[in-house]
Amino acid sequence: MTDKQTLRKTLLAARKIRHAQAPERAAQNLAEQAMALPLPHSQIIAAYHPMGAEIDARPLMHALAAQGHRLCLPFCESRDAGMVFRRFAFGDALAADGVGMRAPLPEAENLRPDIILLPLLGFDRQGNRLGRGAGHYDKALDGLRQTGSIATYGLAYDMQMVDKCPSEPHDQAIDGVVTEAALYLV
Repeated sequence: MTDKQTLRKTLLAARKIRHAQAPERAAQNLAEQAMALPLPHSQIIAAYHPMGAEIDARPLMHALAAQGHRLCLPFCESRDAGMVFRRFAFGDALAADGVGMRAPLPEAENLRPDIILLPLLGFDRQGNRLGRGAGHYDKALDGLRQTGSIATYGLAYDMQMVDKCPSEPHDQAIDGVVTEAALYLV
């Protein structure tokens, strides 16, 4: 196994255990910690619908919508297709996309986010992140950064921080991470 594969396996198991301990409280604490993010008014913010033991971004999304931000969620047609972001408001119907994420329906408008709040498996204080390994976010971030600036923040449990995340040239760094316990800016 590569360093990334070993770390993914370890962090997936540890996150599952952590998630079983008061996930609603953790999600609420995450939303409170995120209020310290430097977010200009009226931004388009991409977040995610949680899968498995990912920390729940929905309480934070509610707070952001209440502040006047427009929300969107990721959508992937298939494992090989690129990730796009579709407009989302609470109450909108969601369906599984080509990679199993809960995503807005095809009639939802595609948006270019100003800020992306993304899930991760591991992170370090240098802005490196470890995802699931499919590269969807790395490819999307690379493409978006070629068309202008974008702020990126991971959302995670504090126990997902590691001393050093393995990183390769194609891996996209992030600007910080919000956990249920702290805000880490790079």
